[in-house]
Amino acid sequence: MDRIVKITEEKIIIGTEGGGIIEANRENIDFEPSVGDIVNIFTNGTDTIIVKASEQLKSSESEFEKKGININIVNENASSASNNNINYTDMNVGRKMVNKIAYILLAIFLGSLGAHKFYSGRIGLGIVYLVFCWTCIPGFLGVIEGIIAAFKTSDMNGNIAV
Repeated sequence: MDRIVKITEEKIIIGTEGGGIIEANRENIDFEPSVGDIVNIFTNGTDTIIVKASEQLKSSESEFEKKGININIVNENASSASNNNINYTDMNVGRKMVNKIAYILLAIFLGSLGAHKFYSGRIGLGIVYLVFCWTCIPGFLGVIEGIIAAFKTSDMNGNIAV
């Protein structure tokens, strides 16, 4: 940023970032200058316009410089294709990520055979559904689980945690 380094009655001397000096007439400035003000210089070869940098920008930059603030943004996906999309966030520990549409269709149409349980990796429950399929209770539960899955929010890949 360019700063005002000296003020005379007719001229303003500005130090540039590159170490150069620019002299400007006071008539080219629309504000009351003071030494140390941060300014932006616009020139087209013949005319030079000097504008004071916004106070908010000046104060936030100096605040960051004083505090030594570093901003580091990391966007990582906790899921991995090699482990069948197990999501390790606090909310979904021990749950398996499955495709929402596939899970709903399996639960509604093949829920009595426990197909949705086998699909979600719950082999034990899938066997229980298969053993008791003659009672129609697993079919009823499959429809209910399909409806519940339909109202779950899916991630950006269309997967839900079950």
